[in-house]
Parts: sequence; structure tokens; C-alpha cells
Amino acid sequence: VAAPDLLDPKSATHNTKPRLSFSTKPITLTPREESEVVATVMKWKTVTAIFLLVVLYLVIGAAIFRWLEQPHESAQRLAILSQKLDFLSQHSCVNQSQLEELVQQVVSAVRSGVNPAGTYTNHSSLWDLSSAFFFAGTVITTIGFGNISPHTEGGRIFCIIYALLGIPLFGFLLAGVGDQLGTIFGKGIARVEKMFVHWAISQTKIRVISTLLFVLFGCLLLVALPAAIFKHIEGWSALESLYFVVITLTTIGFGDFVAGGSDIEYLDYYKPLVWFWILVGLAYFAAILSMIGDWLRAISRRTKEEVGEIRAHAAEWTANVSAEFKETRRRVSVEIYDKFQRAASIKRKLSSELGFSSAPELTLPRRATSINFTDERERNDKEAGLKGLSAPLTRNGSLVNGLDLERGDVSIIEHLK
Repeated sequence: VAAPDLLDPKSATHNTKPRLSFSTKPITLTPREESEVVATVMKWKTVTAIFLLVVLYLVIGAAIFRWLEQPHESAQRLAILSQKLDFLSQHSCVNQSQLEELVQQVVSAVRSGVNPAGTYTNHSSLWDLSSAFFFAGTVITTIGFGNISPHTEGGRIFCIIYALLGIPLFGFLLAGVGDQLGTIFGKGIARVEKMFVHWAISQTKIRVISTLLFVLFGCLLLVALPAAIFKHIEGWSALESLYFVVITLTTIGFGDFVAGGSDIEYLDYYKPLVWFWILVGLAYFAAILSMIGDWLRAISRRTKEEVGEIRAHAAEWTANVSAEFKETRRRVSVEIYDKFQRAASIKRKLSSELGFSSAPELTLPRRATSINFTDERERNDKEAGLKGLSAPLTRNGSLVNGLDLERGDVSIIEHLK
């Protein structure tokens, strides 16, 4: 059972677990304090730590990508340079400047989304209705593949206005679809949990198993199946298809692989269907991320409760140790006091048996832990001098040489006892 909020007097009143404070005084919070407790803001130290972690992650990623991709880049650069030199050697009528001009035109065409290979008649337009619909969808979804982009001033101005209005609108749509998917997942998880209830499995394990099943089902339906379809239609490899699916649904959208960007004939509704798949896939991933966020918040809340409970136990242990220490000190003080009382009683008994006159008794403060005999000895020496007690004392025919029982020498008294 989770510990109640230690700041909440109502929940803590009905709980027998130790609290951080042993005071019975109720704790009241003002509305401002309650809002401050609920709305916690990440501290700057935490933000700085996360920032440094992200920077470290970026540095590690950059180093790995450089190690993997830079050799391929260098090989491609050397290959194109070798091909250019071979072309110039085989075609003496073309000089190097003319060849470079042609290469620049090809590069510009590729950046504009035009494939320079083949003839003009076997190329479809990149701005037909289905392609334009797909481009508009990539704008409002913030994917932005980059394979096509507006190059006119009017197109760029309209793209700015269109993105500013369309991105929030798509955000509302994505939230609604994500909520519906979350509801469907929740109902499905509840049904699966009912199936597992009859088995001897804990509720936590049932929840984890059912959630993992639905996550795997969603990945199969929205990741694996589309990857297989793209592999069949686009002619990509399995890795390239999976790469395109993940890069698209995470809204990265490099544009190196784009559905509908090849030179093959596509159906008119192919690209709109791809966009609707992107919509459902983004909503699915949003629901998954929201569920992960809820789990993390629940874990964080449970961790805070456990830490509060540990602190309460620590406070109780500290109080118990302090009380035990005080009780032990009291017992020791009482024992020492009793020992001195017995010593004083033995002293009086010996004095009466040896025939001494009654002298002032040794008075001890209550529960005194130490006794100073110096003043008592000096006072007894003065009294002995006045009475002329200089001869050795005898008891039952034996001498007690130099023994002054009035000095309160505990060791001698205990020896005589």
C-alpha cells in the first residue's frame, strides 16, 4: 500500500505508518502552497544535467555517424572525379568547363525534385494533384521530406501561411485520433486482463503483458505491414522499407526515400493513402509516448512516496534511538547514585561499630554521577586535629594504622566489607 502524502493531514490521520513529524498539530496549506506543491518546476540543475546529457549523446552520435559515413563519402567523391576524368579523356571535344556546367545543371535539377535521367516524355509531374496533396500533408505534419519544395516566391509565401495555419489544425486532429486510439487500446487491454484474471498472475504482470501485446500488435499493423507493402510497390529492400517507415513516423523525414518518388506509374490514390497511413501512425506513436509518459509519472510519484516513507521510518528510528539513549543514561545515573548511597551506608555502619562519634553524613545530590571527597577530607582532618585523634585505633585486638574512615575512602570501605 502506497504511503499517503505526508503533507496531507487528512490522509495521514487514518494511517498508522510513521510520519515525518511527530506533532499532532494538523498541517494546513494555503491554496497558493497547494498549487506550488502540485505544479512542480524542473530545477536549473536538472535542466543543465539533461542538457549536458543531450550534448554528450549528440557528440557520441556524431562520432559514430562520421565513422560510418565519411569513408563512403570519400569513395563517392573519388569515383565521380575518376569518371569525369575518363569522360574528358574519351571525349576530347568537351572541355572541363563545359562538363562542370552540365554537372551543375544536373545538381540543380535534382535539388528541385526533377530526375534528370531518361527523356522528358517518360516523367510524371511532381505537382499533380496527388503529389501536391502529399506535399501539403508533409507540410502540416512537419515531416518535410525535402524531395520537392516550392521554388517560386508565391509558392514560398503561401507555404509559410499554410504551415502556420495547418500545423495547429493537424495538432488538434492528431490529439483526437490519439485519444480514440488510446480508448481502443484501453478497452482491449481491459479485455485481455479479464482473460488473465483466472490465472495465478499478479495484476502488475497482467497489465505489463497486455500492454506489450497491444504495442506489438500496433507495431505489426502500422510498421511491419506497411514496410512489406512499400518493399513490394517501391522495389526497396526490407531494410530500406523499414528505414522509411520509422523515419517517417518519427517525423524526421530525410527525403532520401519517399513513397511515390520513383519513376514508376502509381495509382492516383496511392499518395493520399500513404498520407492517411502517416496520420494514423503518428497518432499511434503519440498514444504510445503518452502512455510511456504516464508510466514515468506514476513511477516518479511512487518513488516520491517511497522516499517519504523511508524518511518517516528514519525519523521514527532516530526518535527511538534518542529515547533509548536517554533511558540508558537515566538508568546508569540511578545505578551510580545507588552505589554511592550504599557506600555512605557502609561508612556510617563502620563508624558506629568502631566507636566514632557521629559525624556529618555524606550528602549526595540526587542522581549525581560523581563525588568529590576533597572538601570532606579536609573537614574531617580539622575535626580530628581538634579532638587529638593521633593514636592508632584498635578493633578486636588488631590495629587499623592510619585509617581515617571519615574520609569516605570507598575502596577501603569496600575492602573492609
